[in-house]
Amino acid sequence: VFDASIEDNNLCFRSDVIVSMADFKEMFVIESNGCPDHGNMEGEPGNIENSQEWPMAPEEETPASGDNPSGAIPAALSFSCSDLKQKLVFDPKATLHYKIGDGVLHGCLEVENDGWIGFGVSAPNATSGGFMFGADAIIGVPGDAKPVQKYDLTFSPALMPDAQQTLEDVDLVQDGDMMIMQFTKKLVEEGENSILEVGLNNFIHARGGSTLEYHGPESRFIVPKDFSEDPAGGSGRRTQSGGSTNSETFEAMYHHYTMMIPQVPGAPGDATPITDNIVGMMTNGVLLDSHSQTWAYDMCNGYSDKKRQYHYQIPPICYLKSMGVPTPASDRWWINDDGTEVRPYSEMSAQFPKTGLSPVVGFARDGFPIYALYGPDGQMVRSAIYEGDLDECNGKGEGSDYAYYITAEPPFVPTCLRGTVGNFAFATSDKKCPGSGISNSISGVTPSDGDDESAAFAKVPLLSALISAALAAVVFFI
Repeated sequence: VFDASIEDNNLCFRSDVIVSMADFKEMFVIESNGCPDHGNMEGEPGNIENSQEWPMAPEEETPASGDNPSGAIPAALSFSCSDLKQKLVFDPKATLHYKIGDGVLHGCLEVENDGWIGFGVSAPNATSGGFMFGADAIIGVPGDAKPVQKYDLTFSPALMPDAQQTLEDVDLVQDGDMMIMQFTKKLVEEGENSILEVGLNNFIHARGGSTLEYHGPESRFIVPKDFSEDPAGGSGRRTQSGGSTNSETFEAMYHHYTMMIPQVPGAPGDATPITDNIVGMMTNGVLLDSHSQTWAYDMCNGYSDKKRQYHYQIPPICYLKSMGVPTPASDRWWINDDGTEVRPYSEMSAQFPKTGLSPVVGFARDGFPIYALYGPDGQMVRSAIYEGDLDECNGKGEGSDYAYYITAEPPFVPTCLRGTVGNFAFATSDKKCPGSGISNSISGVTPSDGDDESAAFAKVPLLSALISAALAAVVFFI
């Protein structure tokens, strides 16, 4: 069965569909309408004040970039790359370090490459050409007399006129395996795509050889970004804000989510920050999100944002309870006893039972499973911030045993991923999610010809794991 309706499909595993990605890994295609299977958007306490700073685990100092290891700013530049604490990660080989404000974007694009590198802004509502068509770009070409300049990508890369070459603080250096392009760009310039401080931007990156020419799809990357979701001050890794960030209530609406994840995630690699906030999908079809805390959660500890996407950012007690995971007696465990402020982070884990068990409750975008609160030994897991044994991505385990965890204290959910990240896309609708939740059933599970049912599940380990977790609220299509 492939045509699952939006009314009664919440999580659809199209496990018979093999998707060939650029790296030729086989993927699972997961689809969901995103509405929860429990009550939602009721019992909110309003915006709860929070005066706490978001806690961070200790991190190493970042060395200065380029051929300037002392960190001193060259006379022609107004800032050093080491000053830029925010990151936009395009892929494991390319990261933009940046600072935005006062009408400009200060940037240092670091790319593992020895040829040209580029960073750009796609045209608003771009729908073709992989967001390259109609984009404006800053491209650094080693060996050119003016190595860092602005280009128009309407057709093929074309230098913008001299009057539009308004970049400042430009520099292009090779530092070992890394090509580093530094620049300052005005956010709004006549005849060019604007960079929004508030609202969604689609940023692009590409790289190539010694001469500027077509790079091929394997060297083209697109990342959406809303700078208003950045924490004040910034840091060297993806973080969250400690304070209340929302004063509105948004109705949860049906969506059409499509998430592709590797069938075999392999062994965990280097950490890649989550730049679009989507960690993955729970096994009831609800998104797991890493954006700044809102501190205005409903009676099931979920929330709907300005995109009308219902999601979880802290342990969702209604769903976890339905999965047999121990939960606090009150849905307001995250509020202090007076009901006036967010509970001190250091006291949050004490609101949960110290021991328990968790089945697989979700899957991250890199294919690794997500558990909640308790490890295989039945003990509560603790984040690296609180000197627990989870890593910086809220995960642990070796090789194929690696998994992520939702924790009872910050960061609550993974803020980075350690596998090959698949694709995520969504479409909106004008249909409201039922306040009492949607009803799902397991259907469409049939063995292939000549196989018995157990053999059919054995061929799909991901589905087998979900079935063994007794997910009665999930719809499967094989």
